[in-house]
Amino acid sequence: MKMKWIFISILFFGISCKPIKQLINPTPSEPVLTNNISGIWYIVSVNAEKVVETKAGKEMPFLDFNVTDKKVSGSTGCNRLTGQIIITNSSIDFGQLAVTRMMCRNAIYETPILQLLRGNLSYKLENGNINIFKESRVILSLAR
Repeated sequence: MKMKWIFISILFFGISCKPIKQLINPTPSEPVLTNNISGIWYIVSVNAEKVVETKAGKEMPFLDFNVTDKKVSGSTGCNRLTGQIIITNSSIDFGQLAVTRMMCRNAIYETPILQLLRGNLSYKLENGNINIFKESRVILSLAR
């Protein structure tokens, strides 16, 4: 009978031991990202309007996502931008962006791009492109 209680005590202690449970089923501290969007993506449309290079400024606007370091950099077509991001499988949260302030006469997409890259937005990878949404409306489309 005494051996039975020892066995039950050992079994109970082993089952209720929290460190053992954590080793068996570790909980991730951050969401696991299955959509790797790292790299350079050119902005091909802004609010459903196709981006035309001759109206973009000095270059085609682009975003360079660094998922590992949680950073974004890029260009509005005229000015450079950089900042912090938080990315999950379906959302991108843009923090405060630092932007240079050079003058470009034909950079018509700069203001809309900077206005759209604010706060928590959703996104989908579709046909090799990224569509960024605000309230179920595509506000930016990006392509490699």
